[in-house]
Amino acid sequence: MRLFEVVKKEKHRSSFTNYELEKLKSTVFH
Repeated sequence: MRLFEVVKKEKHRSSFTNYELEKLKSTVFH
């Protein structure tokens, strides 16, 4: 999944806080 790879990259760079990451995941996978 493209978007998930982007999220993983962002997480690796620590651009997302855990809260933002969870919020994004809940939006994507809802």
